[in-house]
Amino acid sequence: MMLLSILHKLKSTDDMKVTAASEKQSTNFTSSRTSPNKDALNQKLAETQNTPKGTAGTFTSKAIDIPKGYTSYKIRISSADNLHLGMGYQVPWDHYALPITGLGFTVTQDTRKVAKDLLTKVYTKLTEQKAEDTKWSTPETKAIYDAKLQAIQEALTSDASTTDNYKTVAIDAVAQRKNLNEEVQIKKKANDAVTAKLTEKEQSIEDNGHLSPTEKARAKKQAREEASKANRAITGADSQTAVTTAQTTGEADIQKVNPVGKEKAKKAIQDELAKKLQAINDNDKLSQAEKDTAKADATAKAQAQTEAIDKQPANADTADKANEAQTAVTTAQTTGEADIQKVNPVGKEKAKKAIQDELAKKLQAINDNDKLSQAEKDTAKADATAKSSSTNRELLISNLLMQIQQIKLMRLKQRSQQLKLQEKPTFRR
Repeated sequence: MMLLSILHKLKSTDDMKVTAASEKQSTNFTSSRTSPNKDALNQKLAETQNTPKGTAGTFTSKAIDIPKGYTSYKIRISSADNLHLGMGYQVPWDHYALPITGLGFTVTQDTRKVAKDLLTKVYTKLTEQKAEDTKWSTPETKAIYDAKLQAIQEALTSDASTTDNYKTVAIDAVAQRKNLNEEVQIKKKANDAVTAKLTEKEQSIEDNGHLSPTEKARAKKQAREEASKANRAITGADSQTAVTTAQTTGEADIQKVNPVGKEKAKKAIQDELAKKLQAINDNDKLSQAEKDTAKADATAKAQAQTEAIDKQPANADTADKANEAQTAVTTAQTTGEADIQKVNPVGKEKAKKAIQDELAKKLQAINDNDKLSQAEKDTAKADATAKSSSTNRELLISNLLMQIQQIKLMRLKQRSQQLKLQEKPTFRR
């Protein structure tokens, strides 16, 4: 009996593509017609010489267009020509009507339309919420996301795109979307920038030799308050624009902390005044009236320059303005010290009184000298009086020379201080 493959008679049509079955050998064997035994026949067919040696036929159906909304479907295969299936009910052995060989049926689906439709919806949704999604994205991250969306658009407009293409660009875009929220990183970067500006300002304050410890502490506290205010604004910001504004404002406010040192300058004037007052008190050549006059003069000069220092601001908005104010303070300090040093009273009243006392004693002695005639007394008195006047003039000249020498020494000291001012520190910008 010849075994026929079940597909050797089928032809390709518009509905399917057929690869016909083939058989390389014809085999037959005999059996009793009167009492055929099914098991015996099947055992005979299973013998090596009776098994098929050809290749099975295959067919591929036309593409099946699944309507929108379908989630499942069934495939049914039926015979179009039962007469050529190679089987008959008159034979007792096992045979099969379904064309199943090898691993069985495989169903290959062309899901491009479904995938494209799904990708279109994904793209529409992503572009609609792009503004909100990228609200906390850096420009670099946003550029990467834009490239992913562009890849989707290109896949949708390309006729060569496959389901795998659609799937790949969709997965890439959705994965990148998960990286868009960089709020924590953006705010940290802004806060770090404010902290760096604060550190720089605190160091500048610490290095400013014109400031007293109290002034340094006060300025640092002000800078920290500005930084803290900026940090709070950054943390509470609801957009990148708000973060940038808070950072910029904070840095600018910190930069506006430019303290002007006044306490050390005022103390220098007071120290110079204290030395001068002590020197005046210790000058036993001065009368009390001369001491009081000299003290009042020195105190007035100190007060004038102290008031000039007080007129300068304690803080300036810019480093240039702070330098300008600090220069004015230093000028007032050196002027005050120099003016105080110029107060060098010359004691005259006690000397003049001593001369007058001596003259009075001399005149009294002349008057009391009864050995002298009146004319001799008058002559002696006139001579003593003239000598007294001469002594006063000599004393006056001596005091004038002393004052000139003191002025020269004072000018040398002023010149030395001016040279030191040229080396003074300036504020950092």
